[in-house]
Amino acid sequence: MLRLLCQLILLAAESAAQLAKLTGLPLSAPERLAWERERLAAFQRGEPSAFSDLYRAYAGLIYARIVLPILRQPAAAEDALADAFERAHGKLHEVRIEDRSVFFWLARIAKNRALDMQRRSIVERLATAKLEAEAPLPDALELDAEAELSVRDEEQVLATRIRAVLDRLHPRYGQAVRMRILDERSREDCATTLGVSVATFDVVLLRALRAFRKSWQEPTGT
Repeated sequence: MLRLLCQLILLAAESAAQLAKLTGLPLSAPERLAWERERLAAFQRGEPSAFSDLYRAYAGLIYARIVLPILRQPAAAEDALADAFERAHGKLHEVRIEDRSVFFWLARIAKNRALDMQRRSIVERLATAKLEAEAPLPDALELDAEAELSVRDEEQVLATRIRAVLDRLHPRYGQAVRMRILDERSREDCATTLGVSVATFDVVLLRALRAFRKSWQEPTGT
């Protein structure tokens, strides 16, 4: 494992340069397709960095355009993305993609996984609601006024912390998260507000969510 990690680090600079050249190119651009074919061939030869390159090229795009709009929750979307690429890794030795970008194959796997998770979530919510309706809590277990106040206090603390984390982010990132996640505005509406294309907003949102997660996990002062 250590040897593999060292190989990945040594190849990182070269891979980053190659990926930078692809930025902005259409999915059908000959240069992009040629790069994909070379990476697929390298993966099938057993080159450790090949799949990592494909992941870095398309994971962010698939997250922002496919799984997050379906699941609408960053944590669930991240799980779906991870599952999708894990499945893709297991099938990539067999797949043959000749006439289009590998992005579409990866996106289909991710979309199917996200839809599976969405359906399961709906079923679980319906089942929970049915159980609660058929077996209501006895009066003895109902929250009293003091307990309800405690729950509200905890919710207020959580809301305050969320606002504090958003305020620490770059203003553009904070605005993107508030609009898309908290206010549940459409991608198109958010992009218009920021004065950018929808594709650019997707990138901004993905970076904003990463920054939010990093800041959220940092220890808070006492």
